Amino acid sequence: MRVIGTQFNEYALRNFQDERVAIKFEDSVHPRDSTKTARWVILEGKKLGTLDAHSPHLLAGCEAIAAITSAPSTSFIVTSLKNPDHKLQIDSVNKYAFATRQWLGEQVNITLDVRQTQERKTPSVFACIGNQVLGVVNKQSINFLQGRLAAVGRQLHGFSFVGMLNNAPASYADIVIDSSSVKFPEIKVGEHENNSAVATVVFFSASVDSQFQAKTEQVLCNMLRRAVDRAVERGYDTVRFVDVSLQSDKSSQNLKTIEMLHTERKNIKVEFKGAASLEDAIALLREPDDIVIGIRSPKTIGMIDFASNHRKAIAAYIPETGRFERRNLPSIQPNVVATKNDIERDGSY
Repeated sequence: MRVIGTQFNEYALRNFQDERVAIKFEDSVHPRDSTKTARWVILEGKKLGTLDAHSPHLLAGCEAIAAITSAPSTSFIVTSLKNPDHKLQIDSVNKYAFATRQWLGEQVNITLDVRQTQERKTPSVFACIGNQVLGVVNKQSINFLQGRLAAVGRQLHGFSFVGMLNNAPASYADIVIDSSSVKFPEIKVGEHENNSAVATVVFFSASVDSQFQAKTEQVLCNMLRRAVDRAVERGYDTVRFVDVSLQSDKSSQNLKTIEMLHTERKNIKVEFKGAASLEDAIALLREPDDIVIGIRSPKTIGMIDFASNHRKAIAAYIPETGRFERRNLPSIQPNVVATKNDIERDGSY
């Protein structure tokens, strides 16, 4: 998994090098939008960063052992000895003489060298130590320096100064989870409802590659319909749907399908309970025929593992193969064969 925004959080100054540590996943306020939540990685009670949207996710409350490696530094920070509030940033350091050097507050003498590297473009300002290039001074730092030097009649080119040099905080870290160490959060199940004739179906959609999108949406809708048929076959008078899709993956097509089922079906009552956290939804699965259905993707693997870990029946469609991942479901009878057309037509699982 990739953890982003590490330069803004409580481990900004720590450089991890494949260190094995205990981490926990929590939901908290999104760092860029206070109206949303984000999945945070917590280390020793402090925030490391949030999970990148393209990374696999583990559920909030999960704990695990992970190896953490900070991203290579591509920038250095120079701090003025006279005024610690004055800092300059030097970028593209990975391209020059000190690419692998770790700076930890050493005092260095830096000289600025202005060069015209490309015709018709603004000259670049290089920071040098002796005759070796450290990196390129970034635009904001150049503007700051020009303002300060102009006030005393000095120029950028050839200007030398002494400052403390540090590696800039890494903007992300990669973590590798030890799968055998994952601990899922415990669920507290409430009192059973009096109506034992209610079949609960927890479902989740997922964002998939565009080439699989249309077929995947159709299969999930067919699975919702099949769940109603299954409830009727098992003698239930109500089927209750609960949506645990991630916010970005919620599909109006699924809700339209449930609404149509509510209108069309006269032999069973179809209810949509609404959206819920996976933890709360799993607590609603109390009948032997209750089931979780959804789409398998990198983001939903943790959801599938969580449901399976709590011994809930689950069927997840795999868009890339057109098959189903089945866990805790009764074995398919030998004389029953589900073809690919069956799957696409009726969502057999």
